[in-house]
Parts: sequence; structure tokens; C-alpha cells
Amino acid sequence: AMMHGGPYPATGHPGFTSVGIPASIHRFAMWQSYDNVRPHRLPPELQDKNPTGTMWRLIDKAWSQADIT
Repeated sequence: AMMHGGPYPATGHPGFTSVGIPASIHRFAMWQSYDNVRPHRLPPELQDKNPTGTMWRLIDKAWSQADIT
């Protein structure tokens, strides 16, 4: 474990994986699209309503806990 990327433990940097770039991006990235998805099927982070009121979201370059109107 000490020989992965020098004297440090195994690295997660994509440039130093066994598959390299771009294979590491395709391997570890998950492509998702939410075009034309009904609002109730979206993940809580993407819904207009903030379900708990405690989640911070970046909306129009401002951090907010409010619902989107």
C-alpha cells in the first residue's frame, strides 16, 4: 500500500489510477439527466420544496434554505 503514488497510501487521483484518464472518469462517474422528470420523482436536493428546511442550496448565486417559488 505504500508504493501507490509515493510514500503515501493508495491515491484516488485519476491520473495515478491503474486505468488512467479518461477511463477512470468513465469508470467512476455516473451520468444522470433529469430532463422532463416529474417533480415528485426528483431527488430532494433538486425539488423546488426544501423537504426538511435545513438543507442549504445554491440558487441564483446565493445560498438559501428557502423553497423555490
